[in-house]
Amino acid sequence: MTIKAAHNSTYQKGGVLCPKDSFVVNGTLVFQIKFWSKSPALRAAQFNIYFIPRQTLLDKYGQILTELEYDDALTIHWWHNLNLVTNKLLPLLQQFGDLQEWTSRTEGLRSFGDSEANDISICYDNKTDKVEELSCRIDLRQIDKNFIDKVFSIATQFDCLLMDSEGRLFQPSVAALADSIQLSNAKRFVTDPGKFLDDLSKGKVTPEGI
Repeated sequence: MTIKAAHNSTYQKGGVLCPKDSFVVNGTLVFQIKFWSKSPALRAAQFNIYFIPRQTLLDKYGQILTELEYDDALTIHWWHNLNLVTNKLLPLLQQFGDLQEWTSRTEGLRSFGDSEANDISICYDNKTDKVEELSCRIDLRQIDKNFIDKVFSIATQFDCLLMDSEGRLFQPSVAALADSIQLSNAKRFVTDPGKFLDDLSKGKVTPEGI
């Protein structure tokens, strides 16, 4: 049975601290605002994942949900109450690739890896250095097993569920990830870009995260 958090539920919302949040609040998808990749096709082929600590879900809802309201979920600093500072996480993220240089000049945001393929991003409170959000993107045009294994490793180490761009929560496992990918617009786009774009223009496909 699917258990879904109600829209506009009363759980505490995070402040607009992450550079991404100001765009999210205005209804823009995170993967569009983090980098503005050179090609829209590259963005469409990327599958977005958010790391949701299991303990925060239990604290807020008293149970482990299978789905969240996506827009609401993006306003919550899921990691804040864990009191985890960036120096506990950044060394692990450096294993995903080089720091994206532009984020070194951006307060409260660091991204590692290739923005046109696979990357991982951390948002944090610039004053307290506490981690507030962790997310990544997987390039479905060419699956990088090593990248995915590292995603699972971090999720397991910090006892996280993973959330896709429709708010579906799933375990950090190959089977669960594959199931979520199969339901995604990124998968539809990679399988048949022309048909996906045609269906999108005709309203047969709903943009994710809206």
